[in-house]
Amino acid sequence: MMRFGLPVETVSDNPLPGEILGYISVRGPQSVFDPTVTTLSTAAGAYEATPTDRAEVSRNLQNDGFTIIAESALGVSVSGPPGAYENLTGGWSSPRND
Repeated sequence: MMRFGLPVETVSDNPLPGEILGYISVRGPQSVFDPTVTTLSTAAGAYEATPTDRAEVSRNLQNDGFTIIAESALGVSVSGPPGAYENLTGGWSSPRND
């Protein structure tokens, strides 16, 4: 089965920055992150979120400490402190000391 999505871990030996850049995808009618997807739609509109959903996600992100850098029909580019990402994902950010 083909797996779509992003890597779970980004390896770096640098200390955590005060702000991390990221992209938050806002789910549309279809999603490349849906584990049941086996083929991708060729129509970009299949992945576009509604303006209402994008506005709500942007408000929630700003309330959680993110700065919105840019917006598109697919999601938002953000910067935020490591803690904001931890609150959003339930994960953690830490430098790796191997």
